Amino acid sequence: MKIFIALAFIFSTAQAAQPLPYEKPQKMETGKALEFADFVVTYEGAKEKAEPAHAREDVYEVKSKKHGTQKLVIKSGQAPPMPFDFSVGKQKFTLFTYSLPGTRIEPKEFAIFKKPSDRR
Repeated sequence: MKIFIALAFIFSTAQAAQPLPYEKPQKMETGKALEFADFVVTYEGAKEKAEPAHAREDVYEVKSKKHGTQKLVIKSGQAPPMPFDFSVGKQKFTLFTYSLPGTRIEPKEFAIFKKPSDRR
């Protein structure tokens, strides 16, 4: 019985360690670190400003073991936020907070797309 419990624990821990898939919407939960294959992203929250035009800034922190930490600030106001391109090392990504190619995503969700490498 103890062996079965130990194996079940090891199996569930191994599954939990799998990185999140790119291109799949994720919930914006303030302070929750989400692990992708190339980095960990944490949504740090939103800053609301009365001027200009009820501007909003959503802040994300991207941490990579090899390439350090960077802050991504997504600005919006009367217009929805545009996709935001960023890099981790030589790899390029796009952060979507309003819509994905061909469809809208839910409020308080985001998705990250990994761009193909430019190997020439």
